[in-house]
Amino acid sequence: MSNMRLPRLLGCPGVRLGQGRLPAPVIEVLAAAAGAVIGITASGIGGMLRRDNDAASAVVRLTAAVEHIAGEVSLMRGEMREDRTELFGRLGKIEQRVATLEARQ
Repeated sequence: MSNMRLPRLLGCPGVRLGQGRLPAPVIEVLAAAAGAVIGITASGIGGMLRRDNDAASAVVRLTAAVEHIAGEVSLMRGEMREDRTELFGRLGKIEQRVATLEARQ
């Protein structure tokens, strides 16, 4: 490819389209519009990535919270089981005492 054709392929001023030349201001406006589109696209992608990172960190926090709650519930169930065993033992002793008292009367 010759060096003369390269500026034409890059869209430099003076490129012929159809019958006439595109003026430099038109090319500048087109370049600015293309730059704006690229900028908006890049910021949108950046926002999506940021939201993905925020969502991932939220999932990690929620997972840790659920694991903590599950541990607390498990501990509470163990304590309730111990309390229940103690209460039923006491009730058994009280029933025996009541039965003994009823037998005396």
